[in-house]
Amino acid sequence: MLQQENGDNTESMIDEFLSAFLCQTEAGLFIAESHEALSHLITVLKTNNFRFASDWKDIFERLNKGERVSVVLSEAPSKQILDIVRQYNDRQGMIQILNRETLDYSSAHIDVNVAKLLIIVSASEQSFAGGLLSTVGMIARVGSNGGVS
Repeated sequence: MLQQENGDNTESMIDEFLSAFLCQTEAGLFIAESHEALSHLITVLKTNNFRFASDWKDIFERLNKGERVSVVLSEAPSKQILDIVRQYNDRQGMIQILNRETLDYSSAHIDVNVAKLLIIVSASEQSFAGGLLSTVGMIARVGSNGGVS
């Protein structure tokens, strides 16, 4: 996990994390300590070509297109989101999800060297992130002072 005590180099620390993260083949997790940290993180991710997904279908479609995907979770992740994260890490390129509305399976063959998945939660809502901690690869915390740890 990255260590940064002050917020002086926030953007460069986030960039350093992203440089390492983009070389990984596992999903990543950012924990934002404050609303300001979350806003700053979103801005930095957008400038680094991350697309923000609104639900599991959007994550699935964007990964299938080979995009860098991020999702901000404000509540416990759905079973489909957890399945996508687990399969992204475990199956290295193959994700299969049951669409509960249609009862059909959707499959995606992704290149984990190109398509990236980054989950963001706020520290105040991280209680439900416990299930993600053992599932993701790199984890970073963006502090209320803007620092990364």
